[in-house]
Amino acid sequence: MATGNSVKSCYSFGQGCKFYPDQKLLVCATNEHVLRNKTAEVLLILLQTPGQVVPAKSFFDIVWQGKFVSENVLKQSVSELRQCLGDSGRKLIVTLSKKGYMFKGEVNLAVSSYQDNSADAQSEPDKSQLALGRSVPNLILWLSRFFSHAKLRTTLSLISVFALCFPTYFAHEKSLYNEAIYAKNQLLEGKLLIHKTMNANEFKRDDKDSDQRLDELKAIAFKQDSDVFFSLGKLSAFRHFAMSVGAYKEALLAVTREENHIENSYGLVSVQYLEALLTKSDILLDLERREEAFRISKEAMALAEQNFSENKQLLANTYLAHSKAILYCLEPLCRREKAMKEGRRLALLAAEFYKSHRQQDRVRYGDSQILLSWYTFTPEKKLEFVERGLSAFQNSLGPGHSKTIGAREEIGRIKAFYYEDWKAAETILTDTKAMRDKTETGESRSLAMSEHYLGELFFMSGQFERAIEALNNAKHKLATSVGKYNNTYLEQTMLKARAHLYLGDLSGCKEELLESHKISASPNISAGVVILRAIEATRMRLNSLEPSKSMAEMAVQEGESPPAKDVYKSPGSVLAHEVITRKFKLSPKEVAGKFIQSIRELNKPSSELNRYFYPADLAFIQGRAQAICEKHSKSFCGRMSSIMAVRLNDSPSFSQRRVL
Repeated sequence: MATGNSVKSCYSFGQGCKFYPDQKLLVCATNEHVLRNKTAEVLLILLQTPGQVVPAKSFFDIVWQGKFVSENVLKQSVSELRQCLGDSGRKLIVTLSKKGYMFKGEVNLAVSSYQDNSADAQSEPDKSQLALGRSVPNLILWLSRFFSHAKLRTTLSLISVFALCFPTYFAHEKSLYNEAIYAKNQLLEGKLLIHKTMNANEFKRDDKDSDQRLDELKAIAFKQDSDVFFSLGKLSAFRHFAMSVGAYKEALLAVTREENHIENSYGLVSVQYLEALLTKSDILLDLERREEAFRISKEAMALAEQNFSENKQLLANTYLAHSKAILYCLEPLCRREKAMKEGRRLALLAAEFYKSHRQQDRVRYGDSQILLSWYTFTPEKKLEFVERGLSAFQNSLGPGHSKTIGAREEIGRIKAFYYEDWKAAETILTDTKAMRDKTETGESRSLAMSEHYLGELFFMSGQFERAIEALNNAKHKLATSVGKYNNTYLEQTMLKARAHLYLGDLSGCKEELLESHKISASPNISAGVVILRAIEATRMRLNSLEPSKSMAEMAVQEGESPPAKDVYKSPGSVLAHEVITRKFKLSPKEVAGKFIQSIRELNKPSSELNRYFYPADLAFIQGRAQAICEKHSKSFCGRMSSIMAVRLNDSPSFSQRRVL
């Protein structure tokens, strides 16, 4: 394997055919063909694996980087190659039905150092002198900066500068170009090695030997090689594979190694290093490590703004990543109201760029539309954003891709939260879960979230037994894929506790609350304040069904509870209502006014930033209020019933209070 930084590779095969990947040049006899980029990469993969079957998926993963393209695109590249090779009988490139393609014949590879025969050729710098990404600025950019920051006395000065720089600059740029080609080929070889191993092992995440096979693949990917680009190719392919099977921890290890290699080869102030940080942020979010994702994405955004202000695409990428991290950032790290405003601002900036470049990058355009839907609270507008994202994903990634399925899940959740159309939501979320079951393997986070969404839907609509089953599955899959010590697992535990409570299963509720207490008290998690309050509200509802405490004990409890008038009205007002309810049971006349006012506040559609207060919660509170109001008077019960009737008949959908 070559280790130089500027090389000329030549593959010899067939009847005098030669392929020069650096120039994408195919020579057969007297015929020369300059191949299209993708066609050249397809040929390179075939020549690197003579006598081996290469599945279509490997071509799509390596050449098209996982983007959805029809099989006809690959067939077209193969057809072009056969035409250039004169292989009408398909003796060199063999098609194996439902398996892939194979190159038949002997292939010889010759590698030599690049020699420039031009008169002004410069000596080739070695890798220590010419680290990729640390080159001198582009000449045009350099001149534009010089012109803008200095007063050139005469036009002759500018011409003189250009004349002095021209020969050295272009010789230097040529060597950089050759190194870039070499790096790309080595990256390709590294990726191909991982894919060949995957295909040979027929890896499936749910096999009994899957962990052992994953470790074998990891050992190959993590093996130190003399060529850094070859190592980067292996690590990149392994990371993509690990993510596809839900092995998020292994993917994080891989991207961390990539980050180290990139730092040494490209430098900290480089596009490649920033892209590695953004990838790491995404993986950390999948691992439910929200604070780290927030910190890293913020660091990447600052680096981009300071050093790459001219690179609008890179800026948009960092805005998108940090906006997403903000969305999942909870107090005490993020003040919700301020964070939501900043997150929306960044999402709009990113979306504006991708909208004007959506033909070049439909996936990120789709990502930006989905992200904007999360920062929007009007049902019609949310659907509009999600449908745009769905269309972009379908066209670029295909109907079975995780992002496409995720967009459909968002539509199902909007149907539930904003329209309370339980039937439509269940149909969509059941279908998307079935799609994930078919296309994904193992106990991935996305599979856990499919169960989570169904469990949440069943809870909202009062189907508590079905909610318990789905949430139990979600908890198991999330614990297996990323662990228990995260806010999503706490949320699932809280919902399951409430489902048990509303079924009258107090012991089941206590069991879930005990688990949530153990997790939230652990140093392994920084639990979100809003989730802790939701868990506390659940505990207080459980206590309300048990014998009442004395007024003195209630006073202590009230002093320890959050103030009733907090920023978002809820869950602080919910906690206050629980305290008032306990007092009302003991002394109805003394707190009757506060009780009525509390019921009235909970019946109002509150701020869109309100969370964890569902229709099922309101139904429980109203039912409990009806049961205890009889201790006061019939007229009091009548007043309370009229308040609740106004909410049920005249107010907008209660679920419009919910964010996600």
